[in-house]
Amino acid sequence: MEEVAEAFGKIIQATDPLEALRVYEEEVSDHVGRGAFRDEISFRCEFFDEDFFVIVKNHRARLAKLKDLGIEGAYFDLIQNYEAASLKQVLDVLESDPTLKAVQVSVSYDKKTLAAPTVGVFPASAPKGEPEVTESEEGRQIFVVALPDGIHDVTSADREGFLRERMWRFRKVFLTELDRTYLGEHLVDW
Repeated sequence: MEEVAEAFGKIIQATDPLEALRVYEEEVSDHVGRGAFRDEISFRCEFFDEDFFVIVKNHRARLAKLKDLGIEGAYFDLIQNYEAASLKQVLDVLESDPTLKAVQVSVSYDKKTLAAPTVGVFPASAPKGEPEVTESEEGRQIFVVALPDGIHDVTSADREGFLRERMWRFRKVFLTELDRTYLGEHLVDW
């Protein structure tokens, strides 16, 4: 729906009628005439399925566990601090070695309060396939992650935006290990 709404904005702002028609044909026309009337726009809404409710239950159970442990706010603060520090440090390491293929990430923090995180990013040999976790315990996770494909093809000025869009690969391995350690395997939702 959002894409079609954005397309309508492009059509309204277009000064060239052929450009407006191109936008309509490429982004809107597939949604026209699906319902009982030929001139209506319709969308399929299939996101409230069984999987959705399983995910919601898991999410609620995870939040309840964090609350029971008394670390709910600290958990989200740790993730936010980790993401900011790891992005900056990956960029710094790339500046010093533009051919780098992988990095080792080390995250340390108070194991009871999750406060005072320290993040270190260092050059590493590329893992074969999935990220390699070398240590994971309360207060500390260390893992090796391959840098995203194409990172060396963008200019250093565009590298931060490129990497920011692909930080999920660093976030996923850290969160999985953090969750496994504090919430238990049954609540790891990856």
